[in-house]
Amino acid sequence: MRVCTYFDSGYQSRGESLFSSLSLTERDGRTVLLLDETASAENILDAKSQRVSEYLASHGPIARIISDRNRVEKIFSVGPSFLMSQISSLSPDEWLVYADADLYFLRPLEEYLIHFDKANVIIAPHRHFAWNQKRLAKYGEFNVGLVAFRNNNEGQAALKYWADSCLDWCSDVPTDGRYADQKYLESFFKVANGVVVDKRPGVNVAPWNLGFSKLALDSNEQLTVDGEPVYYFHAQGIRRIKSAWVLGHLPYLSLASMSAKKLIYKPYLGALLKWEEANPTIRSSSSRLSKGAAGLSKLKFITALQFLLGQVMSDAQLRRSFK
Repeated sequence: MRVCTYFDSGYQSRGESLFSSLSLTERDGRTVLLLDETASAENILDAKSQRVSEYLASHGPIARIISDRNRVEKIFSVGPSFLMSQISSLSPDEWLVYADADLYFLRPLEEYLIHFDKANVIIAPHRHFAWNQKRLAKYGEFNVGLVAFRNNNEGQAALKYWADSCLDWCSDVPTDGRYADQKYLESFFKVANGVVVDKRPGVNVAPWNLGFSKLALDSNEQLTVDGEPVYYFHAQGIRRIKSAWVLGHLPYLSLASMSAKKLIYKPYLGALLKWEEANPTIRSSSSRLSKGAAGLSKLKFITALQFLLGQVMSDAQLRRSFK
């Protein structure tokens, strides 16, 4: 198995937290595409890394195709092609897993993948709240947070389609049924067999689907949601405001519960804060919201409302939990 992600220096704390949560064994591979000149993967055990500038310098045709795209679009455009460069070195039927840098695993990745012995590709839906489904449909039914491809003909066919499509068009503005790298996931079924949609409630737990779910610890102190095991959390939408972290739920017309703050955000943000304090010259940047949520989050009264509704966790709160 190989796990790939990408991040810049502002997301490095998230990237390192992702890999520390994965419980990978020494035989598992770790690959990082570094998006700026100061990002580093040195603290990720046995990770191989390449700077995007180096990757594009050695892939001239790709560099030329995306030369007129903005920074975000270039990242989305090149990501699947970078994955294509990784999958060919794997053993037959081995998994290549792409994970967003702001994912956080609550159970080992091997425990997650064991459910898919007959799958060739794994994708997960957003599972948006009913009141957001129409508003956010143009950004895609499925989320790019985690996408896994088996190294066989079917897995490679889906990944190649994704890579080629993103080079053909990858605008960050929804247009004619397409959106960045994300809407293309809906067409995987047309190009490959064995595409499995993981709809379990403990998969891709995120601000856009968590609001009314019941979080608890089971008898083994492992996190559950509505009684089902939580495999990974997608910590999207977090914003840094001075000495506090604004959570990403309100733009999705939802609230982070007390249990979410205690069982998910406190340990996750605590890890990010510890990383910041160990690397004082690098400050964590804000998470990138989906377009539909970003429009709301930019309104000043929404930020004020988040403070009033307790959708904020301060550095002081997190430091108290260190003791």
